[in-house]
Amino acid sequence: MIFCPVWADENSPGLASAVKPIKPRRGEGPQLLRESRVRSAGSLPARLSKITPRRGPDNRFALPSASAASRVCLLTRPLDERQVGVCSPGLSRFGPPNGGTTNLPRVVHPTVSSVCRLPRFFGQALGGFFLLFLPFVVAALQAAQSSRVLRAGAHAMNITPTRFPVIVNGGFLEGRAEKAHDPLFSRSLVLDDGTNRIAITVVDSCMLPRELMDKAKQIAHEKTRIPTDQMLISATHTHSAPAAMGCLGCPPDVEYAKGLPDRIAEGIQRAAQNLAPARVGWAVADDFEHTHNRRWIYRPDKMRTDPFGAKTVRANMHPGYQNPDCIGPSGPVDPGLSVLSLQSTNGKHIALLANYSMHYFGTAPVSADYGGRFVQRISQLIGAQDAADPSSRRREEAELGNSETQNPKSEIGVRLVTPAATSSPNFQASSEAAGPPFVGIMSQGTSGDLMWMDYGQPANNPGIDAYADAVARVAFTAYQRIKYRDWVPLGMAESTLTLARRTPNEPRLAWARQLVATMGARRPQNQPEVYAHEQIYLHENPVRELKLQAIRIGDLGLAAIPNEVFAITGLKIKAQSPLTPAFTIELANGAEGYIPPPAQHALGGYTTWPARTAALEVEAEPRIVEAVLRLLEKVAGKPRRKPAEQSGPYTRVVLRSKPVAYWRLSEFNGPIATDSSRHRNHAILEDGIAFYLEGPQASGFSPPGGMNRCAHFAGGRMRAAIKGLGDRYSVEMWFWNGLPANVRSVAGVLFSRGVEGASASSADRVMLDRANGPEANLRFDSHSLFHSQGWKSQAYGGTPIRPKTWNHLVFVRDRQKLRVFLNGKQAPEISALTQIPDAAGNGEIIVGGPWHPQDDTFEGKIDEIAIYTRALTLREITRHFQASGMSRETSE
Repeated sequence: MIFCPVWADENSPGLASAVKPIKPRRGEGPQLLRESRVRSAGSLPARLSKITPRRGPDNRFALPSASAASRVCLLTRPLDERQVGVCSPGLSRFGPPNGGTTNLPRVVHPTVSSVCRLPRFFGQALGGFFLLFLPFVVAALQAAQSSRVLRAGAHAMNITPTRFPVIVNGGFLEGRAEKAHDPLFSRSLVLDDGTNRIAITVVDSCMLPRELMDKAKQIAHEKTRIPTDQMLISATHTHSAPAAMGCLGCPPDVEYAKGLPDRIAEGIQRAAQNLAPARVGWAVADDFEHTHNRRWIYRPDKMRTDPFGAKTVRANMHPGYQNPDCIGPSGPVDPGLSVLSLQSTNGKHIALLANYSMHYFGTAPVSADYGGRFVQRISQLIGAQDAADPSSRRREEAELGNSETQNPKSEIGVRLVTPAATSSPNFQASSEAAGPPFVGIMSQGTSGDLMWMDYGQPANNPGIDAYADAVARVAFTAYQRIKYRDWVPLGMAESTLTLARRTPNEPRLAWARQLVATMGARRPQNQPEVYAHEQIYLHENPVRELKLQAIRIGDLGLAAIPNEVFAITGLKIKAQSPLTPAFTIELANGAEGYIPPPAQHALGGYTTWPARTAALEVEAEPRIVEAVLRLLEKVAGKPRRKPAEQSGPYTRVVLRSKPVAYWRLSEFNGPIATDSSRHRNHAILEDGIAFYLEGPQASGFSPPGGMNRCAHFAGGRMRAAIKGLGDRYSVEMWFWNGLPANVRSVAGVLFSRGVEGASASSADRVMLDRANGPEANLRFDSHSLFHSQGWKSQAYGGTPIRPKTWNHLVFVRDRQKLRVFLNGKQAPEISALTQIPDAAGNGEIIVGGPWHPQDDTFEGKIDEIAIYTRALTLREITRHFQASGMSRETSE
């Protein structure tokens, strides 16, 4: 007798009539089915195999090791859709739904409706009659391919503590909470495309250690047979939740953390039990209004001191609104508000997963912060009722005859569960409606340097409810554009990456040990004490392994990183992902601290101070990005994309003038500034430069819907050597000065040409001159202050240049004649006759600082630098400015 699994559904009556369903007899043990070994879903059988199972010491049936590759199916109870399995090489494998009756691999195929028993003579005459049966197999496979089904299930598991006080982290020191202001949930979504099954869980917590997440995954695996590498667990980063892990001067709440793995795993199990046929869609809306960069660059004369006593802080978070000590943000914003929606085939809401890059709003603990309010509001907007909605709970309980008076411990949105599920005394009991309720989820995007406050504007606190409502309305606009698909392929890949931590040197370690010794057993009370403890910890734990993931849902890509990720990192991944759109979930599968890009390390600040909150090696960020992109390539089955260049009319006009070098400064990182002129005159970017900031936002710089990018110079310079640059040349650029002109003798050098380190050599130099007020004037120097012959040349412009405004500058040297043009004006701002400088034989150009090292570096943003080996004409200069779309009056 030969048994084989059959792909069939109600749309295949011919096939269904050709088979005879098996009716298991009472008390019948496991049945082993011979099956066709297939190459992939929908392919033709390669061969039939005969396998004999063996009963192991644990009373489970297992395959002989030599036959493990045969992918047999084991049935252990009366057959239904969830229990019939089809096994196939290369596909994810799951155990029986009850989680433990067999250790044989299985794949649950949603279209299986029966198992056939073929005629006896087929087994006896396999070679001759196989061809007769082949058309039925082909028809079955074709039926399966045409009736692929996506299934989805979701569940919100209550994880609100019941024992108070609880320890709350999220600050430098320990915090405590005496009550819960709103409930906390672990929200799970399980997806199954018939081949792969994945689970995504988002937990209302500040951070979760990898060890806790791994334990939750293992428990969930034992209950669902979903492989642990097909599970993603992340934290929302609310700063108002019990401390599931230690952070800086705050220890973990051990009692609360102990019960979390079981609760998270139970939520995944319930989501898997809720699997039902579904359709899926997604959309993205850019929301610049509700997230802003919170890490700002300080003026060079206003630097701050780090916890180790050194004045290293050029950039730090939360500078205060319109702080005159600060120049501007140190990085861009990731504005993408992504929405993934799951509905049943008849349009009933199953789940909505949103992703937005905003750190947290801030509210009294215990609270899910704005994320909890967001899911309630988006539920109302789309006409669903979230599992956390009190009105939904009351109606569901009334329908079940399960009122609050009958279940005084029941929590919002779910029905009282069994005593076994609520055995942990530190969690409130949960309840579940008769029929899975809608589950809304807000996951944390790349918000390591983002926050809702706009520090460039006056203070404005809308309140957490109004804020959550506004974000939900933006998500709703995206939701309304969603086009649903009945089926999409799923894929998930995981890898690990081992990185070094930045451990203290001997002097710092000695300082830390001495300070900790004086503290004794008491907890830290200030930043130096906190970071002294952290130095000892890093010294004893110098290496950390990270778990990275990528998920494919149709054409949508998800990256999962166990760190607090800067916005620029999220933008890098989105720009290169082979799947589009794409987004990143941070604090996923662990919590390994901030990962500033290397350029941000040079600016210092809290997110770079070595501790468990920011300990990884300087080059960690690019290594993580590379690993994630490889995972995305793996699940997508195609290579990453090259970041698209944002160009407009201005770019085309400049290129038509044939510059010898054209640096658009739109790089995500240094140290190379790419030459867009195709002459390959790439430049070197020094430390002290922030990348991917907003450049001048006029129509000429980027296509509709695009954004022009630039670099912020904060003590660093750009250097390039240009061959053939003689005594006739031009330099064109846009600049945005961030330093008041009355701060120092030279507000900042825009560019210079000279021999590095030769103090007596003459050079061309254009700078912003000192003034009594904040507005500067242009100044040209043809020599160093004192030439060896005692001769020098300086010329001044007359137009006041306001700080923090974009300006167009063109410097033209035509042998002894020089001119400087500003903002497209016909008359030059500076015009003078000079000696031909000694530097005319040197082709080195320095942008953002002098050619000799000193403190006159430019402080602000520079963009669109072009070098020409000839003198630009007035007509060309005018045409370039007009093509930019900027007005002649500078604008903020």
